[in-house]
Amino acid sequence: MKGPQSTLYGTDAIGGVINIISRSASPDEPTLGVTTTAGSQGRTEILGDASLRRGALSGVIDGGYANLNLVPGLGSDISTYSRRGHAGLRGTFALDSVMRLEWGALGVVERQRYRTGQLFHFGDNVQSALRLGAHRAGKFDRVQATLSASTFDHLSRAATRDVPASDSGARDRQRLLQGEVTWSGVRGVGVLDAGIALKREWISADRLSQDDPAILGVEPFAQATFSVGRLLVTPGARLSWSDRWGSFVAPRIAALFRPRDALALRASLGRGYRAPDFKELYLSFVNDAAGYAVYGNPDLRPERSTSVSVSGEWAGDRSFARAAAFNSAYRDFIETRAPDAMGVYTYGNIDRGWTRGLEVEGGVLAGAWRVEAGGERLWSRDESSGSPLLGRPPWTARVSLTGPLVAGTRGSVRFAHISRTPVSRDEMSGETRYRDDFPQLDLRLSRTLGGKFEVGAELLNALDRQLGADWPGFTGRRASIQLKWRSDGVNQGH
Repeated sequence: MKGPQSTLYGTDAIGGVINIISRSASPDEPTLGVTTTAGSQGRTEILGDASLRRGALSGVIDGGYANLNLVPGLGSDISTYSRRGHAGLRGTFALDSVMRLEWGALGVVERQRYRTGQLFHFGDNVQSALRLGAHRAGKFDRVQATLSASTFDHLSRAATRDVPASDSGARDRQRLLQGEVTWSGVRGVGVLDAGIALKREWISADRLSQDDPAILGVEPFAQATFSVGRLLVTPGARLSWSDRWGSFVAPRIAALFRPRDALALRASLGRGYRAPDFKELYLSFVNDAAGYAVYGNPDLRPERSTSVSVSGEWAGDRSFARAAAFNSAYRDFIETRAPDAMGVYTYGNIDRGWTRGLEVEGGVLAGAWRVEAGGERLWSRDESSGSPLLGRPPWTARVSLTGPLVAGTRGSVRFAHISRTPVSRDEMSGETRYRDDFPQLDLRLSRTLGGKFEVGAELLNALDRQLGADWPGFTGRRASIQLKWRSDGVNQGH
């Protein structure tokens, strides 16, 4: 869902919401799955999952380990690695036909190393999360209560050897506890949604003179959806209060009109907000070789926006087309500031700015082949300087082609092009630094073997387009091969 969604989802839903639906337990027999991957830059991965259902009880467990000789934000793979292990568990227990209990747990351990000049830098991250919930679905009403807790611990160290000293480094810690109760009900010609969320967050960092006090937040919200013939109207609002960030009201109204079954016309007007995240407030990154560092800014203020959008979508049996236009006005937009005399970057708030744009996309099924294409034109402005907002490319375009080849093999080709993009600005001179345009060609092949196995190969950035080692992120060519096995034979390919 594009556009501000803070009414239902709160902070971070300033530009849209993506819903990810994970694999559920099989309704019949237990299932097992294993995926192994090997590729360039030392990539090795093994992932596994298993599901089980016994009467009212169902559960899924998954885990894996991955190694890659790259670190996010660095353009070099020299003396670099990122190692990550994870394990997760989720399940449900049906008490009766309308009531069920849900739970989930996740643990992640990550170790990173990279080299700048004569120094090795190390980052260790440990994350955990736990979620408990109860869900009741009646004939006209649905009630859900959830309680979740998560932790994040980051240890940053440096040494002249390729192993860190055990008692060195700086720690950053985050603890988050959140509870939410939501209710949905059918009333007359409409559907009502309401709820309240409570959040408490603890943050501490060794490089601060003292720990920040816990942040407490309360967020009640309500939304209604009314149907009048082929017209749906959805007004709603969310009140967010925090003892650190203050209060913010996020109202929104949206409309959907279907003059024909295949044609949908949408419009929305709403406000959104985003509180600074943990990284922007506290985490640090040092690149001695390039002569710069990035430090968080604990004095940041939340972003706020007001957006309006209109769109149309036509969906046929074998083709679709969408077009949209939007305008968003920002206040206190968070942007990376130019470095000081010591080469230190940080984050800051832009008083006011805006973005507006046009988006088009479409696709068609031609026999067994699928073709999709799309593009965006974006305009943006920092009103205080008259310059474009950083990190926003004026033009993007993409096209993909997927279908069967020979001997049961499927292939896909995807080409994307991102135009020249502003990435930093000198506060004294006002000069803006741009990243060159970036074309990327990706190739994929996959083939099912015997119903339960699938083998695949992938070549990302086949043109080997690069932006240099000082660019924050590896941009060279990457290749990998993959083997999947599932006991239920459900392999979907790339």
